[in-house]
Amino acid sequence: MPGVAALLGVLSACATVSTLEGARPLTQRNQLQVAVGYSSGRGVLFDDVGTPRIDLSYRQRVSRDADLGLKLLGGTPAVDVRTRFAETGRTTGSFAPGMGGMYLPTGGFAFFGRTVTARAEVSVWAPLLVDVDVSRRSTLTFAARPIVRSAYAKVSGAETESVWTTDLIAAGGVRLAHRTSRIGIGVALDVEARPNRGGVGAGLLVDVFSVRRPD
Repeated sequence: MPGVAALLGVLSACATVSTLEGARPLTQRNQLQVAVGYSSGRGVLFDDVGTPRIDLSYRQRVSRDADLGLKLLGGTPAVDVRTRFAETGRTTGSFAPGMGGMYLPTGGFAFFGRTVTARAEVSVWAPLLVDVDVSRRSTLTFAARPIVRSAYAKVSGAETESVWTTDLIAAGGVRLAHRTSRIGIGVALDVEARPNRGGVGAGLLVDVFSVRRPD
């Protein structure tokens, strides 16, 4: 049983939520944003192995103070709603609750003589995002992100086991983004801690984004 729980930690490490975007929602009618991010070291725990990954994001304005985000976080689909609750001068605050998950009926992952025949994962998060404009085109984003993640695996070997584990994750990050007239680039450092498993991790994310209005 402990071996299966450790395996679930490895398999779920790739779905950690990164600081891919800032706090400020899209403000113009029909405005949309696309972003591509590459991260390294994501979800590195004392007992886990970090794997580089690609994050994809698409955002669409839904109201004056909110937008909707659709994402692939290392291949895991996710959705969130970013809502602005305060804006004063150079500072913007927002909440961006979201969830993501996946189910693979045939894992085929060998682990110490056993094979994962199915696995699933569901994560729910509720980040607080704060933007601080440091210049006309550059913004610092600070993120505090509680995450609850449940993972399931069905493992066959000498006997078949089915195991659920739940992680309570305290995560946060800081991101510096610089915009030009057409595109922008962001660099983020994210950290996380899993109090119930004693793990600490960090990840570096670099992303390129574009905000536009369809013709």
